[in-house]
Amino acid sequence: MEEKRAFEGFVDWVEERRRRHPGLHVYHYASYEKAAMRRLSQQHSTREAVIDDWLRSDLLCDLLPVVTRSIVLGEGSYSIKKVEGLYMGPRGADVTNAGDSVVAYLHWQSSGEPPLPGAAPEGSPRLQAIEDYNRDDCVSTVLLHDWLLVLRRAQGLPDQPLEQAEEERPDAEPWPLEALSARLIAELPEQLQSDPAANAPEADLLDQERLGPRGLSWRVQRLLAQLLPFHHREAKVAWWAYFDRRGKALQSPEELDADGEAINGVVWQGSESVPSARTGADLHTFAFDPSQTLKLHVAHGDGSIKLEIPETGQKLQAVVIDGEQGTLTLKYPWSTRDKRQAAGQAVELPKGPIPLIKVPEDISELLRDSLLAQAESWVDGGKPIPAAIVHLLERRAIEPLISLNHALAADPSALPAHLAAFLASHSNLTLALQGPPARAKPPSPLRSLPSWWSAVCGWRSARTATPRSTTCCSRPTAPAQAVASASRW
Repeated sequence: MEEKRAFEGFVDWVEERRRRHPGLHVYHYASYEKAAMRRLSQQHSTREAVIDDWLRSDLLCDLLPVVTRSIVLGEGSYSIKKVEGLYMGPRGADVTNAGDSVVAYLHWQSSGEPPLPGAAPEGSPRLQAIEDYNRDDCVSTVLLHDWLLVLRRAQGLPDQPLEQAEEERPDAEPWPLEALSARLIAELPEQLQSDPAANAPEADLLDQERLGPRGLSWRVQRLLAQLLPFHHREAKVAWWAYFDRRGKALQSPEELDADGEAINGVVWQGSESVPSARTGADLHTFAFDPSQTLKLHVAHGDGSIKLEIPETGQKLQAVVIDGEQGTLTLKYPWSTRDKRQAAGQAVELPKGPIPLIKVPEDISELLRDSLLAQAESWVDGGKPIPAAIVHLLERRAIEPLISLNHALAADPSALPAHLAAFLASHSNLTLALQGPPARAKPPSPLRSLPSWWSAVCGWRSARTATPRSTTCCSRPTAPAQAVASASRW
């Protein structure tokens, strides 16, 4: 919880400053800070929409690409510890690198020193050394930024301030499923809002099994809250990669040569107009070096891929991408061109060489809409969560399965008869069937079961999938023998 509160405090502090200074940017060196903020927002299910907005708006400015593209360094790496010899003196802290800080923290954990940095005995010298190291990193980043500005002026290059004209910036709103998730998390006791640590006391693990006002254990309510934004979190991986590629395309496009979902050095070759009944489009042909790594391929008649020109922000459908020949064709609808012209945006496509990056597809939109409707009915509509789901998530045992498993262990060959009898007398249970598709017919033990079994499982024709295992909603350990036996069918 301390980590969560510290992360929320930092994000809220930056957001408050952004409201007062809309052109604010946060400088960092290398990708660790950006990756850490992504990880913490998802790990603690907090401030996710804000972090997404930071990435979209380029709030975070990485100085590493600026250094690598402007300075030839006589060192083995471009670590900030190597670079800072050009603009600041040697560090005086005992901890001088990230590895040392980890070791110092481990030593502090077993030292019995106080949990606050400072001089002994009131404080912890080890924590003080870690704090000094982190402070030196921040100071070094500030001095590097200032030093780069001095170099730019010395070269007679024009100033390009990042300060933007002040305009009202809407607050980053979470997606509806994320908002529902946050509500469910907020209902939990504060100490249970995050998953317990692996070495958590037994009392904490038992505490999360207590029932809350929604009739669910705190553990299950937290789990449901974490699952609601699942599709958003899955999509974010692709969008984070997109934003990273976009940053490389604008700062160091040569890094995209080894990226299979980007095409570098694209040069315009020509275009042709193709009118249609409703509107028309221009088909622009480009060429590129086919030796670069490429995972993208589109042939005539295939589904198209949307590519972005980061320089202008234009997003166009690729109707042909031929990696072997090094050619591609982009479709530029006249309606899109006219909208950009009306908005005062660039209309012409750059002639190149330019990089192109893939724009992620939203493949879970319909799933999210359906899940949102269900979740709202559970959270606000008074509709109960199906009993089978609660049974499974609460890991409640099904007592009759215990005797069934004993019977199957004694006589595995009697599985069809025992299982049919069990299912016939427990019609209120939900079954989970799993198996590979494209099998022609159900295995012989299942074909010997009563005729209603086929109707329940939906075996209407030989084209349907064949189950390999059958389970009921219960603790994983209870039906283990039944599952193992069924898997051998």
